[in-house]
Amino acid sequence: MDDQTPNGDENLDGNGEEGERDIEKLEAELERLKFGPAPWSQDHRRVSDTTFEDENAWVLTYIDVLTLLVTVMVVMLAFAKTDAEHYRSLSETITQQLKVQQKRLEPLQQFEQFIQQMREHIDLVDAGRHVEMLVSPGKIELRIRESILFETGSADLRLGGREVLSELIPVLKPGSHSITVEGHTDNVPISNERYPSNWELSSGRATNVVRYLISRGITSQRLSAIGYADTRPVADNATADGRGKNRRVSLILRNAT
Repeated sequence: MDDQTPNGDENLDGNGEEGERDIEKLEAELERLKFGPAPWSQDHRRVSDTTFEDENAWVLTYIDVLTLLVTVMVVMLAFAKTDAEHYRSLSETITQQLKVQQKRLEPLQQFEQFIQQMREHIDLVDAGRHVEMLVSPGKIELRIRESILFETGSADLRLGGREVLSELIPVLKPGSHSITVEGHTDNVPISNERYPSNWELSSGRATNVVRYLISRGITSQRLSAIGYADTRPVADNATADGRGKNRRVSLILRNAT
């Protein structure tokens, strides 16, 4: 019995030390729990939710893009309005110019038709034997030889000359074109009581042709007479044939513009 007692005391002592350590641990835990938050308590500290910020960051970019698109649309509409106004103004200007050009072209077109009618008429009455037709921009020249119209050194119309002019009346009378009658001579001087020079002779011949045209119904407002003497030759006066070509009367018809 005595031998077992010491062993039992030792066990008690060992267990006592361990028990004391356990008690110290419990006391420390109680102390911590006393001054610290309870395990079941919630932590109300604000924590940054970086996940939320990342997920919604696109909204600002989307708004910026929409703002940019609206701005671009406004600018485009402004330019579109300006372009439309400019186009309308330009279109109106072009239309007006076309109308003006059309009005200018109408007399030219009518004159072209008149030229064709004149050619056809001269061919029809076979007046080409005595009348040479020359066409230049805005002008027709009907060149008639002096020999069919007048005697040498005279301004009085011959019967043959009256017939030639009569053949032209049907195409000359209906028109509104001005008619200038030009008298031309060669360079051979003339001097008599009636015609002191070729100036008087050429002017007298042009005047008598005008008077005859008026007598056949062409209004005097369309007619004029001028004498050029020998100042505008169309051939060489050194030959008889050249001088014959230079002695002429020309009817100049100009386009009414």
